Amino acid sequence: VAEIYTKLNQLDSTYSCLIKSIKYAKQSQNKVTLTNVMYAASKYFFQIKDYSSCKWHLDKTIENANLYNLNIILSEAYLLRSKLNVLNRDYKNAYKDLENSYSIHSKIYDVKEINKVKALEQKLLQQEKQTQLIELELKKQKTINLLLYLIVFLSLTIGILAIIFLIRLKRLNAELKISKNKAEESDKLKSQFLKTISHEIRTPLNGIIGFSEMIVSEKIDKNELNEIQHHIYKNSFDLINTIENLVDMAHLNTNQYPLKISRFKILPLLDTIIKQAQESLLIQYNKKIEILLDNIQDIEIESDKNALKKILNLLILNAIKFTDTGFVKVGFEKNSSEYTLIVKDTGIGISKEKQKIIFNPFRFGNEQFSIKSGGTGLGLAIVKNLINILHGQIVIESETGKGTTFFIHIPVNEN
Repeated sequence: VAEIYTKLNQLDSTYSCLIKSIKYAKQSQNKVTLTNVMYAASKYFFQIKDYSSCKWHLDKTIENANLYNLNIILSEAYLLRSKLNVLNRDYKNAYKDLENSYSIHSKIYDVKEINKVKALEQKLLQQEKQTQLIELELKKQKTINLLLYLIVFLSLTIGILAIIFLIRLKRLNAELKISKNKAEESDKLKSQFLKTISHEIRTPLNGIIGFSEMIVSEKIDKNELNEIQHHIYKNSFDLINTIENLVDMAHLNTNQYPLKISRFKILPLLDTIIKQAQESLLIQYNKKIEILLDNIQDIEIESDKNALKKILNLLILNAIKFTDTGFVKVGFEKNSSEYTLIVKDTGIGISKEKQKIIFNPFRFGNEQFSIKSGGTGLGLAIVKNLINILHGQIVIESETGKGTTFFIHIPVNEN
């Protein structure tokens, strides 16, 4: 910018720009830039005819140009100093500076040297082109490698997705198969349920109606009348039990079973249950088995009396059905955290496989025996649900042919 102002003869602006240039060149500590600025200042002082300042800047320019091989500036600086020496009538130094300027200029613009430089430039251009070709080839190879990596990655991704899809498809097929089996099992259970309910309701009703007709006919003696009354009572009892079980199961499935927590003594409840079971045994079953109560203390507990009574009645009734000889025994234990009701029998027992399903509705431990003895398959399902409502658990110990023991653990209600 200073040189432009010099050519435009705006010397004040030239000086201002030169001062800034020198300042910035010194701050940057760039000797080449500083040399250029010093030479520009020399031309400025020559133009304003401040020859002493011009000479001082020229000497600094020539010194730095020699030091850093700045030949073009050096040639021009010698030429300007030669002019300055002429003005100062120092012709000897003027001639010497002119010779130096010409010598350096000749070296710079020597044809042979220029040709060498051009040859070198050509060689450098060729090398640069070769380098560019190599770089392009490398880029091409990198692109190919990248595409290969991408293809491999996509292949692996597709393979993994395919494997995941196949695994999920296999799992889905397995789940569908399980769902299908469950649906088929559900249909089977529904059919069994309808068949069982039909039998369990129709059979007692037919018995009641038939025996009632016999009583109405008045063609029976006293002994036959007593037997008929016994059959009517038994069928009525079976019918009521079936209906009660259905109603209880409906309440339990809809979470509408009413709990009534109270404090009561356990021994009177167990005595009542045992007596009812003994009466039921006499009226309904012709079996030589004992219904026993273990020696227990008369302890007061807090729970739902009706729920416990229902649980024990169903377990005892179930034990009576599957026990032909021996006994059915009821026990009770209590510690600081829970109390345990025990129902033990010497019946036919339950296999390990059937123990997993007997608490499901409409499932039996021994289906052939159940057909013979009757029942809806709801008793143990109701027991399990009632125990869950009381926050307890039921444990079964059984072996085929060696009887069964049920343990009902109910937590103590501290409140």
